[in-house]
Amino acid sequence: MQSAPISFSSNAGTQQIDHSTQRDEHRRVIACIGAGENASDIMQLAAITANAFDSELTLLHVVDVDNLIGSPHDPIASELARREAAMKLSNLAEKWKSKTDNIKAVVLEGRAADQICIWARDHKVDMTIICAGDEYATSGWALGDTAQRVVECISGSVLIAPNREKRIENAAFKKILVLLDGSRRAESALPLALQIARSEKATLNLIHAVPEIQITEIGAPKTEDRLLRKTISDRNEKAAQTYFDQMRDRLYGSGVDVAATVLKDGDPRHMLVHAIDTAQADLVVLSSHGYSGHTDVAAGSVARHVITHTPIPLLLVRDTKQRPTYLNKAGKNDALRNNPFRHTV
Repeated sequence: MQSAPISFSSNAGTQQIDHSTQRDEHRRVIACIGAGENASDIMQLAAITANAFDSELTLLHVVDVDNLIGSPHDPIASELARREAAMKLSNLAEKWKSKTDNIKAVVLEGRAADQICIWARDHKVDMTIICAGDEYATSGWALGDTAQRVVECISGSVLIAPNREKRIENAAFKKILVLLDGSRRAESALPLALQIARSEKATLNLIHAVPEIQITEIGAPKTEDRLLRKTISDRNEKAAQTYFDQMRDRLYGSGVDVAATVLKDGDPRHMLVHAIDTAQADLVVLSSHGYSGHTDVAAGSVARHVITHTPIPLLLVRDTKQRPTYLNKAGKNDALRNNPFRHTV
């Protein structure tokens, strides 16, 4: 695998966005607090996110009454569990109120994934923060049952925190990776990444993996086959470089320093995961779908692979019907005056 770095500054001191007009549009961010998880990690992500988007933050805990000691029909056990959960959330809200204001707490009963998805749908939640869970394979980082179900059913964006074995070491995002494939769907992740980067004074690292060219071959490859593969590969790499040149112009005046890297000579999924592992970044941001745009699945094949192999916080951005207006020319970066959670083609 090879990479071709491109670095450019986007004039970080120029344009600033007025956050005072965004409260109504950023309806709600919820942080799911599980019974056995490291709540501090979730709260760090929740505080950063709520502050970046000037959002209302709701702490959500689901009491699984079927797993209570005794019987699911034991009202005393249920009431004690609800009170214990409410006290835990209240203490968290009190502890973190100096980091972010407007914190609420909600305790629900039932199966965790189902209750989270229903509550998020009914309250038009824009972003759900959840821990990856403890149910992971020994090889690689996978999602637990609850997190996987939430990713599949939530209509808004999802910020996935590493599980307890992989603690969040920093309480800030200083280096943010944004994965792009040149499609407008993939670019729908940029408004959120830009606003977090502004709030945290972070750098954005844009990454594009040039797909490896596959040609149907029967028997030994012919000379013209190898030449054709090389011609297409060179063309795609050049197109990627041109794409990032255009992105430099689009992000000029955004108030964020940006670097870009083109990866080549490998499977995009594996190249992206390797780049994430070696970048020492604090956050990965990507759209749920790219060029393929198969909306009958919750996330595309590349997104699913990255989600299950990335041991740092990852923000999965959902598509909606609006095209991001930040793609206007320099001096017209006004997308974030609209709802950044809801930008797409």
